[in-house]
Amino acid sequence: MVTVLSVLFGCSSGDNSSQIISQNLVHLSNGTPKEAREYFESKIKQGDGGLHSFDFEGKTYLMLLEQNRMISTIKEFPDHVSVGTTFNPASPEGEGTYNGENEIQHILYITVIDEINKPLGIFREENSEKVE
Repeated sequence: MVTVLSVLFGCSSGDNSSQIISQNLVHLSNGTPKEAREYFESKIKQGDGGLHSFDFEGKTYLMLLEQNRMISTIKEFPDHVSVGTTFNPASPEGEGTYNGENEIQHILYITVIDEINKPLGIFREENSEKVE
């Protein structure tokens, strides 16, 4: 099942408490279910950058296709899930999770969390601005 990425606008006047979601990393080529891997590989080939999610057997698989950035924290709010991203200074230029040339890098990891059924929002952590 494919989950569509939702961008959140506005503010909620309700309970705004959050909790950190536990996450694991798996490698795209040998730790990701075939269905999820094929979906992510199609997004890479299309050059469709950004955050992509795939729900499968009770897990949500997240892939961030943005050069030299990585998923850092995932927080669950009452009405959405916030995916924080951070610059990955350990990656030499051109060897981030996505290099803009539609290639699967030799180190491309997928974040795995328990399945969520809420809209996802992506945020750059260094300035807290939402990426659209």
